[in-house]
Amino acid sequence: MAMVSVGQYKISAGKRDEALEAIQAARELHTKMGAKVRVWSLTAAGPNSGNFSYTTEFADYRAYQDFIDKMQTQTVRPLADAMAVGTITMVSGSHATEMV
Repeated sequence: MAMVSVGQYKISAGKRDEALEAIQAARELHTKMGAKVRVWSLTAAGPNSGNFSYTTEFADYRAYQDFIDKMQTQTVRPLADAMAVGTITMVSGSHATEMV
């Protein structure tokens, strides 16, 4: 069954352009590593409005593990780097598995 990893992030004030650069770089990297990447702007989400969700989807947990193994070899991690310099803040993260 398919699984998806979801990270929800808040963009720091005045850092939208830098955040978009990091998101695009992460998307390119993660796609090359086998993830189906989608980025969602939260527009009608109460206190989470203005945040974004970054999702990576995989056919199953084995494909996800292969992705994680590849990530361990990376020295550039665009989203983690953006968090380290205060461009974005991770609000939450979760994994979901397709049920039916």
